[in-house]
Amino acid sequence: MGSMIRSAAFAGMGRAPLFRGGSISMGVKAAKKCLDRSSIDPSEIGILIFCGIYRDENIGEPAIASFIQSKLSLNRLSNGEKATFAFDILNSGCGVLTAMHVADSHIRSGLARYALIVASDSVPIRDHTEAFPFAPGGGAVLVEGTDKAGGLVDFRFDTYPTDGEVFRSFIEYQDGSRKGERKGQFLRFERDPRFLEGGIKGADRTVRELLKKNKLRDCRRPLEWTGRWWM
Repeated sequence: MGSMIRSAAFAGMGRAPLFRGGSISMGVKAAKKCLDRSSIDPSEIGILIFCGIYRDENIGEPAIASFIQSKLSLNRLSNGEKATFAFDILNSGCGVLTAMHVADSHIRSGLARYALIVASDSVPIRDHTEAFPFAPGGGAVLVEGTDKAGGLVDFRFDTYPTDGEVFRSFIEYQDGSRKGERKGQFLRFERDPRFLEGGIKGADRTVRELLKKNKLRDCRRPLEWTGRWWM
């Protein structure tokens, strides 16, 4: 048995005003839309994985997946043979891909038929976060087991350590001793203008290597960087 994507949904995307809420709220909204589109019984979800990075109030424990599981009422208690194993995966921008890899492994081993993957990010603490560079949003993907050919065939993870300094986030403490300075710990971000360009180039290179490994023809036209947009 292999696995394939059955449905996907997003929250806080597009031209409409961003869905107002934290990472948990946006994750729940995306997950509900994803399940509605799948037409399956939510009680059949065997695995729920959350892989967002910037969480409400910088929550570390308990797992955000457990909050989403509770709000979706996904087998909070084991009922006979039905149970939902909910946990978080933290792997930065590769979190979704890592979660899909883990879900695929569980499905292939027969431990689950359906896996729900949720990722959402928002400003962790508004009064103590400065220069947050991303638009808050969330997404969800439902992966299901299948006996058909195709689906999720292979995964590839690459790192580009030389680009590690183009984006940094760090905690900085202010003691409030200077005029107009607030007191407390603040999450700050520093982003080089080359950050977007480097990220897209790395993704493009990784995709090409994955296609080459699996002897698949690359039908995409080459990307061209204009200085502001990729064409």
